Amino acid sequence: MFVLKHFCIWIRGVIGAEMKVGIIGAEETEIALIKESLTAVRQSSLLGRDFYEGMLGTTETVVVNCGMGKVGAALCAFALIEHFGVGAVVNTGAAGALDERLRIGDIVVSDDLVQHDVDASALGHEVGRIPDIDCLAFKADDRLRDTLVEITQQVAPEVNVYVGRIATGDLFVSDAKAKDTIVSRFGALCAEMEGAGVAQACYLAQVPFVVVRAISDQADGGAHVDYSTFKVEAGRRSARIVEQAIVRI
Repeated sequence: MFVLKHFCIWIRGVIGAEMKVGIIGAEETEIALIKESLTAVRQSSLLGRDFYEGMLGTTETVVVNCGMGKVGAALCAFALIEHFGVGAVVNTGAAGALDERLRIGDIVVSDDLVQHDVDASALGHEVGRIPDIDCLAFKADDRLRDTLVEITQQVAPEVNVYVGRIATGDLFVSDAKAKDTIVSRFGALCAEMEGAGVAQACYLAQVPFVVVRAISDQADGGAHVDYSTFKVEAGRRSARIVEQAIVRI
């Protein structure tokens, strides 16, 4: 929680004093702490989802649970931008480790994101590349990325923080073959199911974004067990970091 507050304070100075921030999580546990910290809360419904507007520190913030998967994540990101007028989007939650260095509880902050389940190679496109989009990976905002890393190191020095590529797909990665394929093709640190959906929407809308993930499992044969056991704490850890970061706006 302390991390997200400091991030809010910082963003205000970096992107603009009147900037509103959107926060997206795939499950209620990933945004519950942030919602509890909001003041002057107004709730509204759109696209079958509840959006919570309020103040996080001195920053206008809108929080939403997008549900699992890229489509819901992209729709909620677009709603935050077009309907609620946010100037930056932060996606928070849990992920499965792909890099052997990562352990449960570690933090990954996005440098860029790819959609590992996109395959138009039969049409001559590189696996992962969406036809008619001029990039394979969606680049996160450098300043948002660097600030999340800095704040995590300041307020949670016991946590290992990694910066790199995050792979997104509508697939819960839980076997070694799928894991190895994603690593060999994309060199990603971790895998999850929403981040690149948020990233694509923000890329097209030209709105800065960043994705932060706490590792909940090793994306292997025991991933479903580890995820069920550690997803709540992983989601809460990621949310605490985002919350403190937003308070630094």
